[in-house]
Amino acid sequence: MPGFLPSWIANPLTNFFGNRIDFSNFGRTTQEQGITNYSSRQLLDRAYIWGGIIIGGAAGYFLRQQLHEEASSAALALYLAAGVTTGFLITHGQVSSARIRHRQNLIDEANNLKATIADKLTVYLDKLDEADKKDVKIAIETVIDKISHLSLSNTDRSNATLTLVKRKTGLSNLLEKIEQDILAIDTDSSRKEDAVKFWQQESRELIKQMISGETSNQPGVTTLRF
Repeated sequence: MPGFLPSWIANPLTNFFGNRIDFSNFGRTTQEQGITNYSSRQLLDRAYIWGGIIIGGAAGYFLRQQLHEEASSAALALYLAAGVTTGFLITHGQVSSARIRHRQNLIDEANNLKATIADKLTVYLDKLDEADKKDVKIAIETVIDKISHLSLSNTDRSNATLTLVKRKTGLSNLLEKIEQDILAIDTDSSRKEDAVKFWQQESRELIKQMISGETSNQPGVTTLRF
């Protein structure tokens, strides 16, 4: 079932934090789609968190017994709640930090790709006729900008990791296309016309080609939004 936060809150929050944290995952369970939708790693993460909750609750119970011989229901509930909360925060923090590091790595890799593209673009434009340079430059910079702001969020989930993966894929394919054009023009200068013609397509079509335009197998993801 969906997480605690509705999509109109979770998606903007996820975007605000640069897709480092997926707020749509808060409180998400397997009830709606079934347990088989989760990978082995995701199941282990959830088992680890539940283990922390159980151990935390048990620790709270035994601590209450050690500190007070007579245990009132209210005091026992307080110790249990404190133990459960502590166990959850510790284990969830550990699991979340690994995901955040992975997403940050994707962001860093995308930024490195953009820096490399900027260098290659200078070389690329120098090989084109003067009349075509401006239009090609604008087309490529538009593609970079739109890929950088690509979102795969929907009414069910924010898809933070998937969004970052697609951004990286799009930029990687864009760099490869530019490098291929440079090589083709170096081999045969008449290929300039084909290169320029490619960038005359609509930006949306160019972006779809960069990210392959494939439909994701993630629940609810059927289209790409730019």
